[in-house]
Order: sequence, then structure tokens, then C-alpha cells
Amino acid sequence: HHGFKAKGFITRYGNLAEPLSQLVSSEQRFLQLAPLRLLRVMVSTADDIYIRFIQRSGLLAPVMRGLQRGLQPPTIGGGGAFISAALGLLDLIRSENARPLVEQLFRTHGAFLREHQSRFRVFDGIVNLFYKNLE
Repeated sequence: HHGFKAKGFITRYGNLAEPLSQLVSSEQRFLQLAPLRLLRVMVSTADDIYIRFIQRSGLLAPVMRGLQRGLQPPTIGGGGAFISAALGLLDLIRSENARPLVEQLFRTHGAFLREHQSRFRVFDGIVNLFYKNLE
């Protein structure tokens, strides 16, 4: 019963893109990781309503911006927890084959995924899954 109420509240009244972006850009590590935990729970439910909401709202964009920022060269000693959590979220999207999210990731961040495809297996998996889903 509570899950249904939460889903309705998030999908009806939840403009989460701006707060997510602010949290991911925060200097505080725990604030950076909170949105990733929420997105991970939403994806892990494999609920089409949540998946479409994430896609429609563009909630992966701030995560990908944070990941790109974290992979820039002067990241000595910082960003490791965020990068790990973001890669975990992307791996969950890949393993669940959340097609709308895989497609959105590839279409909006395909160049970044292909650039780092050899470095991160999850990027390679998303690129390959995108092409597999086209068949």
C-alpha cells in the first residue's frame, strides 16, 4: 500500500531532475550518493512506471555529468565512491535490460560510453545491449 502511494507521489508531483542535479554536484559525498541510491531502488523494482519516469524526467543526465566530471584527470583521491555507485547503477540498468534507459543512455551519452568502453565493462555492456535490442 505504501509503495503504491510513494510511486504515485513521485510520478505525479516529483520534479526530481533539478534536486538530483544539485545533490550530485554537491561537495558532500553523502549528498552525491543519495540520488544514486534512490535511482537504484527505482530501477531494481523493474517497474515500467518508474523506468519511464526516469527516462521522461532525464534523471540519468545529472548522474552521467557527475560521472564524466569524476573521470576528468585531476581526480586524485576524490570521486571514487560516486564513480563506483554510478557504475553500479549503470550495471543494474544493463543487467535488468531496462530498454528505455539503455536506449536513452546510448542516444544521449553514446560518445562518452564508446570513449570509455575499453576501460569499463559496464559501458561495453550497455553499448552491446543497445545494438542487441535493435535486432
